[in-house]
Amino acid sequence: MTIEDLYTPLEEAKKEIRRRWADKDLEKKVAKFLKGNIPDVFLHEPLAISTTHVATPNWALLEFRKEAQEIGLKPLIFEYLEDAFITTNFDKASLARMVFYHGRDDHGDMMTTSRHVIDLTGKEEKKKIKDIETLWGSNLVEFHHGVFMSYCPGVDVTDGSSFYKAMGNCAKEYYPYILALYIRNGVLFENYIANRHEQKFLDEILFPAFEIVQKEFGLKPLIVTIAPQNEADNKYWWCYPEFIKTLIPKNKEEEERETVHNVNKASGLSVEELKELMSKWQVKLKMEDWNLSLEIVKFYRKNGYHQSGDFIADPLKKEAIILLTHNPWRGDEEYTLVHEMLHVLLYDYDKYSEDLILKNFQKSSLEHDAYMEKLEETTHNLTRIILGRSDR
Repeated sequence: MTIEDLYTPLEEAKKEIRRRWADKDLEKKVAKFLKGNIPDVFLHEPLAISTTHVATPNWALLEFRKEAQEIGLKPLIFEYLEDAFITTNFDKASLARMVFYHGRDDHGDMMTTSRHVIDLTGKEEKKKIKDIETLWGSNLVEFHHGVFMSYCPGVDVTDGSSFYKAMGNCAKEYYPYILALYIRNGVLFENYIANRHEQKFLDEILFPAFEIVQKEFGLKPLIVTIAPQNEADNKYWWCYPEFIKTLIPKNKEEEERETVHNVNKASGLSVEELKELMSKWQVKLKMEDWNLSLEIVKFYRKNGYHQSGDFIADPLKKEAIILLTHNPWRGDEEYTLVHEMLHVLLYDYDKYSEDLILKNFQKSSLEHDAYMEKLEETTHNLTRIILGRSDR
């Protein structure tokens, strides 16, 4: 089975959902399969459904609203607010680190900036999504709902947590029942992604559940893509319109620093030369099992401080983005590149250590700052040793 087998074309789904809705025998069969546990909101008319964890006005949900209008169905966001927050889940992480789309540069690359809206030091990890607070003290779900409702009136939102829990203790148990809702009661709008990180979910949960439901009813659950398939994993769909950034209160750290992503190189080595160096050092540092990418950014820092590099890493997925300045001032970009790659290698240990410190001390306290200084000093010395240099 492949991802393409899951989907039904929009126009076909538009006709099929109305035919199925009128089928009373099918109605009884679905109710029996779901043990009579069909959420009330699904009982009155066929719906266009999004199962995003929290209603939020990213480009994917804005496109969902538009396609729901095209298919002539009332849109509903069927949330899962009691699910655990995990930063390694991209959908959930995008609620915590919001990325804003500013258009495309001359090369067609996305220009973005980002803002953290919750504490990402590990404090909120594995909490229920509904219990997480923003950096400014409000509830995370209420914040996203407020922004969503002001920008997307007319879209209903309901928490499906009780349904998920009633139908099973884990995704493998409840997924067949979720998909059964899209036999007759609604059309699901979703982008499933076939990559090495999602393949386990596809093979062990989604594909078996789909086959169970299709065999039970002799019909496919009605699933429509939000984005064209060649764009389904395009991170644009998880981005937000840039004006939404103005609705987020700034904390002290964010007032002092901002990063503009995907900008053109102004000086120094070309992007191609940097990518060649990164490939060389990926082998030398035994990082072949990592999925590394390179991004040129513009760092804005308080008092004109010059920053050369940074990184974004997910050690569980072994994915990382190396961020390098568009206008290098040191002149030794290889040093900066290797320095950031070493930070990626150390990141799992780094986060473990920092989390222990933050259990006892505040962020930016003397104790926390001392740790960060030691981390930088250690990474700097390792970089010098690896490059065989006495200094930068």
